[in-house]
Amino acid sequence: MRPVFFHNRPTAQEAIAMYVVLGFAALVALVSGLYLSAYGRPAGAALLAAATLVLAIH
Repeated sequence: MRPVFFHNRPTAQEAIAMYVVLGFAALVALVSGLYLSAYGRPAGAALLAAATLVLAIH
């Protein structure tokens, strides 16, 4: 079931919460990516790329 969110414009509070959650998730992925790539794990580079993309769009 799609949330009501998609039918109406999000309220300011919903929009702020969404950006905070997205930003926090991207930062966690960025730190994980840096940590993993420092140890030469291929997953680290993928996480790093994904987090950078999300933060750039964000």
